[in-house]
Amino acid sequence: GHAIYTRHALYGDGNGYYATSLSLLTEGKFKSDPVITYLQNFPGRDYVFSRVFWDTDHNPYSIGTSLAWLPALAVTNLFSHNPFDLLHELSPGITGILLMLTGLYFLEQYLLHFYSTKSVSHTIIALFFGSNVFYYTALEPALSHQLAFFLVAFLLYWTYDFKYSPLRLFTLGILFGLLHITRISDTLLLIPIFLLLKWDLQKLFVLALGIIVGVAPQFAAQS
Repeated sequence: GHAIYTRHALYGDGNGYYATSLSLLTEGKFKSDPVITYLQNFPGRDYVFSRVFWDTDHNPYSIGTSLAWLPALAVTNLFSHNPFDLLHELSPGITGILLMLTGLYFLEQYLLHFYSTKSVSHTIIALFFGSNVFYYTALEPALSHQLAFFLVAFLLYWTYDFKYSPLRLFTLGILFGLLHITRISDTLLLIPIFLLLKWDLQKLFVLALGIIVGVAPQFAAQS
């Protein structure tokens, strides 16, 4: 309802992620002048204003969130061929909602290894309504917080009693890298996960290869 009233669904950093996503979708580029021009001269509900808060020669926002929004934008593009309409802007928000709710599910499944169903249910409900999880799910779901929350929750769930194999380790590295190019500061949350796993040089090598693949899109975007 808020998006319909204001005629746009993205705010702040979300515009930076969206600029990259839409550029990749429409032109296969990390930077697209038509998208930047659109955001700089946005026809809002009552007046024209700029939604660009960065130097347009270099988008300072990490690439991870933009990549996560691409599938929803691609599906939206099947139903609407105008990449600048409100429907396209709503798809990142819907993606964020799904990421937060799915993250809560994986967090719940992880906690069930240690606590009773009743305790975990109360914890998840309290976490949702008593923290900023509610805000970033219901009010401003199109940011990087949603993907970071999902990744950390999933990694907690997946690495409990982790079954080692080269493919699993490689995938784990990709997810580590994806978190790094989503919210660099949140990479600190990987430290407990990393310390709980049993490592040797061969496993670390496979993990490192996955991390390189995970962070590669950021290097491509900055090149």
